[in-house]
Amino acid sequence: MIGHYSQLQGWRLVPLGLVFLASGAWRGGLRGWLPHQVSGRTALAVGIATALALSFPIKRWYRRTFGGARSDSAWRDTAGLFVITAGFIICTVVADRVRMVSIPALFVGCALLSTFIASDGRRWHYAVVASSWLLFSIAPATRLDLSIRATLLDALIGGSLIVCGLGDHRLLSKALAVGAAHARFD
Repeated sequence: MIGHYSQLQGWRLVPLGLVFLASGAWRGGLRGWLPHQVSGRTALAVGIATALALSFPIKRWYRRTFGGARSDSAWRDTAGLFVITAGFIICTVVADRVRMVSIPALFVGCALLSTFIASDGRRWHYAVVASSWLLFSIAPATRLDLSIRATLLDALIGGSLIVCGLGDHRLLSKALAVGAAHARFD
């Protein structure tokens, strides 16, 4: 698990998750807290930029709190990201031909499930989130209004980022605490 130190810095995902939850609330009708001069698109862009900017001080906090660790899987991480991105783009193109299932949501659910499997079940929170995405993938078959599906999608993205982020942080903290305890007795 320590070899995945940078991927397990879960607090870095939480601000972005909060942005998507706020976007879902905005889409769901809670718009009173945004000034009238600011569009939803502008607020989302500013929120995402702010969340990404917050990622850097959180990364520094992890380094100060837990120290640094080198990932021995940098090429695999890059290759995995490329495969996931290519798969998502292909699924988005194919999605126009399939009407009863959301192919991109199905793909995200499968990618999250593969993360759970690859971790030998240690990242069990990914299985929970994957099941939510797999359930959401049948939303087109329910004939829900597109605005409701968009609201649910934002909420699902935000909730997924928060659950995965907090679960990964907990896993990293636990692994480093166990590692530190073993180091004291060696």
